[in-house]
Order: sequence, then structure tokens, then C-alpha cells
Amino acid sequence: HYQVDNFVENVGQTKRVTIPKINDIARLDETRLIISAPKSFGPVSFVSPKNFQEETDNNQIIITFNQTDLFEKEVMAIFGDVQLMQFDLKYFLGNPANQAAEEIIALPPDTSYQKIFLTDLEPQPEQVLIDEDGNWLAFYTLAPQEKKDIIARGVAQITAEPKNSPLEPEDFSVYLGADRYWETDDPKIKALAQNLKTVDQIYQYVVGNLQYNLDRVKNRQISRQGALEALKNPNQAICTEFTDLFIALARAAGIAAREINGYAYSANPQMLPSSLYADVLHSWPEYWDNNTNSWRQVDPTWESTSNIDYFNKMDMAHLALAIHGKSSQFPLPAGAYQREGDHQKSVNIAFTQNLPDLSLKNLIIEANLPTEIAVGQSLNGEIVVTNPNNRALYQLKVEIIGQGLGVTPKKTTIAALPPLGKTTIPVTVYNQSFWGQPNSRLIVNASAGNFINEKFIPIHSLSLIHISEPTRPY
Repeated sequence: HYQVDNFVENVGQTKRVTIPKINDIARLDETRLIISAPKSFGPVSFVSPKNFQEETDNNQIIITFNQTDLFEKEVMAIFGDVQLMQFDLKYFLGNPANQAAEEIIALPPDTSYQKIFLTDLEPQPEQVLIDEDGNWLAFYTLAPQEKKDIIARGVAQITAEPKNSPLEPEDFSVYLGADRYWETDDPKIKALAQNLKTVDQIYQYVVGNLQYNLDRVKNRQISRQGALEALKNPNQAICTEFTDLFIALARAAGIAAREINGYAYSANPQMLPSSLYADVLHSWPEYWDNNTNSWRQVDPTWESTSNIDYFNKMDMAHLALAIHGKSSQFPLPAGAYQREGDHQKSVNIAFTQNLPDLSLKNLIIEANLPTEIAVGQSLNGEIVVTNPNNRALYQLKVEIIGQGLGVTPKKTTIAALPPLGKTTIPVTVYNQSFWGQPNSRLIVNASAGNFINEKFIPIHSLSLIHISEPTRPY
């Protein structure tokens, strides 16, 4: 008999049941474990180990494990299908130069698992763009010797299962190559990858061969070692080594993989370790899953330390702050933007019960175009579309209609527009009306799903013939 504190833990919008592993289970004649929970807990979204039976009886959800399922494994069950995390991030920028400089910060991005609602970003940037990896990058210009403190607040909605990726990569070769810390071309890495082959085997190799060294984190010895060093010193690994070795082996085996830097909630830092002594809390890998057409996240560090299955499901307690794919080091995640000699706490994350306002504002559609155009004339200009909403919009379809005017292009698609992001559409307007059209204009329609915006842009079409009153004799 034993008693477990926090046997059922409220973790944000979910409930988590954790049961220690049964030591020497092979010596027991028969073991069976049954978890019976009320339906009010919500749907089962995560169960480890993965071999279990689930049934519903009256108002109870019943999860059953047999002895072979429990072999040397912790048991964890999470109830609830969505999690909400609110973030309050600070970025401390400084320009010591004697000339203006551009600075870029990475905001928490959308991923296959999380949807970001950015409620506050002060001061506002000049531009927000989405890079090839899906990072949200905010651009600021700092005057000579200027210091700027930036605050980003919002809520992340996190799911247990990955959705289709917000942006599917156009070139997967980017996620197969070598980079610093990912020595994919090294003979040792290549030989291991050829023997392991599948992503499951690679994951199990990393989990089984590296050992987490919590003392390195406590003593702030958190310099990144890379995949090769992880192989040389398997007993000195922290989350970066687990992640880098997985990525290097996966890429060498022809499996697209990249790194997530972010925050992971941990009630027990011994079992689920995070870098609790620094702002950048955790790193874990993800790989491209052709079956689900999405990036699938895994956490070999936490499986190694907890014996909980973090390959088949994630626990809705991981919040991505930056994605490293094209580069193994950039962009820097929140927590890394500090001024020299002035370190301050900059990452604050907590669970919440409330989503922000979900209503959508009209897009800001502006035109840099002439106000009038003569017959036979063709003029170039641009239409600028800005997203004032607290979330990104994807596959935004833009249709440009000319009334009394010709225009190209007539249709275009904006793949992604993050909060406060803007896209410039070059356009050509031409006038082929001999008599002119006094009420000529462009109509710009922008739509994403049921979200539709319309903007009228007047452009006066001049007539080729000017008729004036006859001159009267004196």
C-alpha cells in the first residue's frame, strides 16, 4: 500500500493522473491496473504506456493496463482535449553603435499543436513577417545608442494531436542538411542512421543511450554540445543534446526534422526536467509525418527521465517560442534578448481558463496608386494589406476588380499574414476607355474562409476628348 501526493493534478484546463512505475514487475505473478475517472474530467487525450484498453461505463471512463503493458513504465493519463497558456514576454534590445540598426525578435508562432492569439505588442513593430520555418519575426529600428524594451502578451491554445501545418514546407531538403550541432554528414552519425532507419528506432536509441545530467543545469553548465558530443559523452546530456542527436540522426536517415525552443510545464523537475534556472526553459524535436501531413513533436528528454511515452502523444504542456529548422541557432527565442550586464526575468507563462476576444476586425487595405489615369495609360502601384487581428490568417485570397479600368493581377493568394503583418501586392492599372469613366474604381476583396473584406479605391478615368463651351463674340 502506498499514498501518492497530487495523484490527480489540475493542470490548466486538463486533469492529469500520474502513477509511479512498479519496480520488479516481472517478479509478480499477475498485475492489473485500472483507472476509473468521471466523464466530467473530459475526453482522454494522453495515455502512457500506449498499450491500454479504454471503455465507458455509465458516467465513468475506465482505462485498463495489463502486466505486459506496465513493464517498467510510469503511468500517466491526461483528460481534456485543449489547453490554454498565457504568456508575458519581455525583450530587452540595445543598439550600442553610432548609427541606426535593425533588430529582429521572435514571437511565439503558430505550430501544428498551438494557435497563438497575440493580445498586446508594445511598442508596435514596423513589420511582422513569417519566415520559412513558420517563426513570427517582428522588426524594429533602433537609433544610435537607443535601448528599447518590448512586451508581448497573449494566449496559446494547445492541442494533444497535431493539426495540418499552418504552412507546409516548399522545400523539405532544408530539413535534411547538416548544420552546427547537427553533424548529419559525420560518418558515425551516418552509420547509426543507416542501422536505425525509422523515426521510432531513432527516438528509442536517443532515449535509451543518453542520460540526463541535472547537475549541469543546476550549475548553469548549459552550453550546447551538439549531436557528436552527445555520442561521445552520453552521460552528460541535457535537453539540447537529446534534441540535437535526434535531429542529426533523423536527417541522416532522410527524415525531415527540426528543433523547438520553448517552455514546458513541469510539476516535478527531477522527473520532467526543465532549465528552471534560465529563461529559455526547454528544447525538443519534431519531425515531418507524411501520414498526418504535419510536424509531429516528440520529447526524448522527458521520456528518458520519466519513462512516460512522449513519442506517440504530447501532453499539451509544451509551448513553442521559436522554431529552428533552416538554422540550428536562429532566431533566438524569448528569454535570450538581454542587454549585457543587465539580465532580467523575461519569460512568464501560466495556465489560463479564458481565450481572448475571438471576433475578427476588418483588414486594413491601402493603395499606393494614382488618383487619375488617362486613356491608353498604364500605371504601376501597389496595394498593401495589413492584419490588425490578434491571430494569423492563412491562405488569404485577394481579388482585384476594375470598374471602368483594367488591372493585373486579378487574383492572388497571401499564404500567411501574422498579427500586425502586412503584405504588398504590386499592381498595374490601365485605362482603355476612349470616353473615360468618371466613377471608375478598383474593388479589392480579401477573404479567408467566412471572413470577407471589401475595399473601394476610386481612380478617375480621364477622357481623351475635352469638350468646352464655344467662345462668344464681344
